[in-house]
Amino acid sequence: MLLSTLLSDQIAESLRDSILDGTLAAGTKLAEEEIATRLGVSRVPLREAFRVLAGEGLVTIEPHRGVRVCQCSDAELLELFEVRAMFEAHAAAMLATTRPLATLQQLDAMIGQMTLALKQSATRDYLSLAERFHDTLVAQCGNQLLKKLYDQIRLNIRRYQSVMAQLPESPKQSIKEHEQIVAAIRAGDSDTASAQASAHITALVNRFEEHRQRLAKTRVVID
Repeated sequence: MLLSTLLSDQIAESLRDSILDGTLAAGTKLAEEEIATRLGVSRVPLREAFRVLAGEGLVTIEPHRGVRVCQCSDAELLELFEVRAMFEAHAAAMLATTRPLATLQQLDAMIGQMTLALKQSATRDYLSLAERFHDTLVAQCGNQLLKKLYDQIRLNIRRYQSVMAQLPESPKQSIKEHEQIVAAIRAGDSDTASAQASAHITALVNRFEEHRQRLAKTRVVID
């Protein structure tokens, strides 16, 4: 039983990573036989992995129709990022009251690494670093309940984050916004740190919406 559980966890992790980085796109049907053969596993741990992912809101299991990657939606994005903005704004404000040197050094280092990843067109590295930046804001703020609640939405945040990272100029602008957040924390300005963290999330949503509208106009012209 233990080996089966460990195997299903490994399968879930592999599929989860593929969903979150966009390799398995929204709406993709996950064929049991093909995945079991590719991963060299039986269907028992694979089905358990599917149940884990369904519990995380990443896939839907439909009786007699199979398993599909959940669709992204504008409504979910708006609700998710509204809650995210509240969490991260409060976390940034709390960090500004303590200004922990080690955390500030971590955040500075991540911004430098994100800048390098962007120059090297290393999108996956950039996404991983951006995720760590925001996770660190919340994890180091000193409120464990806030972190626990934030962890419950992290996976779905990552799905939309990977989409947003593909937008023209968005990563470059995000790095500037990260710098502004850290500067406010370092200055001990809780109000500005909170405002900058919230404004960053709002800006992400606005850039996504503007890009979506441009694409819609382009399709109309082509049609």
